[in-house]
Amino acid sequence: MLSPHAPIPELYVSYDSSQKLKLEAASLTSHDLTPRQICDLELLLNGGFNPLKGFLTEADYDGVVENMRLA
Repeated sequence: MLSPHAPIPELYVSYDSSQKLKLEAASLTSHDLTPRQICDLELLLNGGFNPLKGFLTEADYDGVVENMRLA
C-alpha cells in the first residue's frame, strides 16, 4: 500500500517519455486554466484527491453528498 504522502504514480513519467510528451504538447491547443482548475490540478499533483482515480460513480457521489464518504 502506498504511503499517504507518496506521489501518485500515474502522474509521473520517465525522462525519455517526458521529452516525447513535450514535443507532442507543442502541437496541441493551449488552454488557460481558471483559478479553480489550477487548484484542482495542484490537489491532483500533491495527492490531495487520493484515493480518487477519476470521476465518481453514482454510488460514490451519493455517499459524498449524504455522508462526505465514498460508497
